[in-house]
Amino acid sequence: MRGLILVGLHCMNKLVFCLIPGLDLRKISPDQTPYIAELLSSQPWATVKTLPSPEHLSTIVTGMKPHRHQIWQTRLREISGRSLSQCVVDTLPDFMTTTAQAVIHQLLGCCDVPTIPPRRRRAFDFRRLKFRGRANTRDLLEQLNGVKSIVDVVGKDRCRYRFSDRASDAPRLVAEACEEEGVDLEFVQFHALDMLGHWQIDSPEEFRRYYGMVDGFVRELHRKCEAKRFGLVLMTDHGQERVSTSVDLGRLIRRLDIPRSEFAYYLQPVMARFWFHSERAGMAISQMLSEVKQGIAMSYEEMHCLGVEFTGPEFGELYFIAEPGCLFFPHDFHHPLVNFVFGMKDWQQRNRLWNPRHIAYHGYLPQHECEKGFMAVLDDRYEPDSTVISLVDIAPSLLGLLGREPPDWMDGTSRFAKRQPM
Repeated sequence: MRGLILVGLHCMNKLVFCLIPGLDLRKISPDQTPYIAELLSSQPWATVKTLPSPEHLSTIVTGMKPHRHQIWQTRLREISGRSLSQCVVDTLPDFMTTTAQAVIHQLLGCCDVPTIPPRRRRAFDFRRLKFRGRANTRDLLEQLNGVKSIVDVVGKDRCRYRFSDRASDAPRLVAEACEEEGVDLEFVQFHALDMLGHWQIDSPEEFRRYYGMVDGFVRELHRKCEAKRFGLVLMTDHGQERVSTSVDLGRLIRRLDIPRSEFAYYLQPVMARFWFHSERAGMAISQMLSEVKQGIAMSYEEMHCLGVEFTGPEFGELYFIAEPGCLFFPHDFHHPLVNFVFGMKDWQQRNRLWNPRHIAYHGYLPQHECEKGFMAVLDDRYEPDSTVISLVDIAPSLLGLLGREPPDWMDGTSRFAKRQPM
């Protein structure tokens, strides 16, 4: 038996798992979020220790560490050489080639991370679990691409996943919850607050407005679950840290007198990854990073202590992680055309039209306050076996609440159980 398994009358027959990324524990208060604040004062919950990444969904749904599910942004692929057409493309300016890729991505939906120039992009095998707009169970399984998840354990016909990053979808998500017969687990990911935190929330008034919106969403979803006799688990996997400074790592890299063929890099907003093809490149880049005071460099072996336990450098040989409040800018996801398109079509990202830098971000080292999440079981008959649990414990805990044994391939354990009689 793995962890605490709930059986018989001690388990929930049907369960809604609501994930709200960006719901910062530091911002939950009787003033801004009275309903959620009351829940956390009366219902069992535990802090969730996260990973140094802005994307945790793959670990949450699989119950596996990144080195096992292998969905960790990108890994380096071996390139034997370039074709004639690739050689021609590589002579063109980066802005021209990335603009063409961005247009293709908008029209056809292919070409993941089109903002990276082809000369660098072709070296990467992207392995991301990322949605925009709306998504469902089929989209989740398609992006998992065969990786086992909690959906396989519960059953594809008895599990539903609904994603939205639109604040206006809150009533729809509540209306659709608990309505399908024969469904045991519903996974509702309301991603709007995370999007608003990145681009829109920039004043105490906006915090009250949008956190109040999320508070109302949780209240209505909880009432719906109670009326339909569904259990409800509420979770956030991170908050947001306001960006106060930025570092142009790309410019520092270009200043080095090192041929492009001797290294590769992947530049996220708060994390950079490097691969070295020569000792000279490794020494030069390591020295350059040591002089950047707004971050910390870690080898892939040193990342093991954070739960990122790759045994080789395929997903990154050297990581450079920013300090909270710092952003690497420009990064590999930045492009003027992308900012214009998303700024025009989504009011939540309207600020991108005049400020391409995020207002706030996350994905820093997990010990920082902005990275703390929580998991709350909204039923006071239960209790966690610890005040701190891990991301890999989420899927096993949900299975435990449903009275199911977590499979051996999950790394975590079930962490909530029925309170023992006094």
